[in-house]
Amino acid sequence: MVSGMAGIPEGSASLVGPRFAVIGERVFDARSGAWSEGTVVLVEDGVILGISRAAPDGWPVLEMPGASLLPGLIDAHTHVLLRSS
Repeated sequence: MVSGMAGIPEGSASLVGPRFAVIGERVFDARSGAWSEGTVVLVEDGVILGISRAAPDGWPVLEMPGASLLPGLIDAHTHVLLRSS
């Protein structure tokens, strides 16, 4: 699921429709284990479909200059047992 895109005002992704492409400075491809430039992240109905060399014809494009995109990365850093008292 797509959520909490840093630097993008809340609800902005919904302005481009149910499917869109995100372009950043570079994209991390977990399958190859490398960063790639000139690629886009494809999103449909809040789900990351994958990465591609270009946005499909007719897809809105959300441009994020200077951003490093990490599709599928989950922030698993949490302190479940940390108590405030």
